[in-house]
Amino acid sequence: MTAENLTQPSDHETNTVEEKRKLEKLHKENFIRLGGSSIDVHLEEEDYTTAWELSVDAYRQISARSVYTSYAMLELEPSTQQYILDERIDCVQQAWRSRGLFGGQSGGSGAFESFGAATANTLLRGGIGQNGAAFDLFSYDQVLSYQETLDRLFVRELHFIFRVETNSIFFTQVPQIREQVALQVSVMKSYGELLNDHYAKRWLRDYCLAEMKIMLGEKYRVFSTLPGAQGGTVMKGESLVAEGWQLKTTLEEDAYLYADNGNIPQPIRG
Repeated sequence: MTAENLTQPSDHETNTVEEKRKLEKLHKENFIRLGGSSIDVHLEEEDYTTAWELSVDAYRQISARSVYTSYAMLELEPSTQQYILDERIDCVQQAWRSRGLFGGQSGGSGAFESFGAATANTLLRGGIGQNGAAFDLFSYDQVLSYQETLDRLFVRELHFIFRVETNSIFFTQVPQIREQVALQVSVMKSYGELLNDHYAKRWLRDYCLAEMKIMLGEKYRVFSTLPGAQGGTVMKGESLVAEGWQLKTTLEEDAYLYADNGNIPQPIRG
């Protein structure tokens, strides 16, 4: 897998023409579900935008489908411990070097610098002196495992602190040379990626509808009755707000259980 360019800050909510078209379609579907094809639905463009953003925020808080695992390369500078990463990164899971303790690639038996080559050669020959002897395959495998353990403990793995509020990573070890390290990260899906995920899209569409019901209900219950013929028109603001909150609660419970993943639940009996 090719590492993504996730080590430079950027705007992760890019809106292409296709993404805008899909988002407009989602809003139109909810507009029709609210009865907009027959009656006036008093919602402005800002209301639709706010409902969508609130829905995405809620989804990212409770759903594992809102992120995906990826890899990125970060170039370390000498004596520099803190770096600013792309705002799409939600969490850094692991960081490691590609070089080994004895030079060359991590976990490899070869080394290209003199000290590493001499050390690896001594290990593989079985020691120094008259007791030194060539290893069999089992011993050779054990030495390579030992070398891999040394690589992992003392060279490959990097200790770090990731601060999500500033999208910054702080390495507890001070880099002495310029080198590239690999990062395993969790990346937030963009609006377009969420809309392309049919599980996420269904959940977001329904949650957005719930937010729109609450907004519409808050507007309607300012005036419980509008003047008119035969006693006027009764506005159902309270019921809309209650329906919206009930739908939000149901969707959140579904997301915690199973509804936001690709596993279709089997019937439970008994």
